[in-house]
Amino acid sequence: MKFDLNSLQNELFHFIYKENLIKEVISTKFLDLETDKHMNWRNHIMHMLPKLSSACYAIRCMYNFSNIERIKIFIMHTFVQ
Repeated sequence: MKFDLNSLQNELFHFIYKENLIKEVISTKFLDLETDKHMNWRNHIMHMLPKLSSACYAIRCMYNFSNIERIKIFIMHTFVQ
């Protein structure tokens, strides 16, 4: 991935390594974090929102009839992978 400081730069990136053409990508996932070539985290945030929304709903539903330790265990086993 080639990182750009200015969003106005539209130069094509071509790199050849051992006779293989390596093409530029717009975004990539590394260490479970998704970022784009402008170091923007928007794609990662949009990917995480549904998971966080589901976790918040589960906590709201369980809050009245369970203790905090059981809720933590449920959330860790269900949503954190």
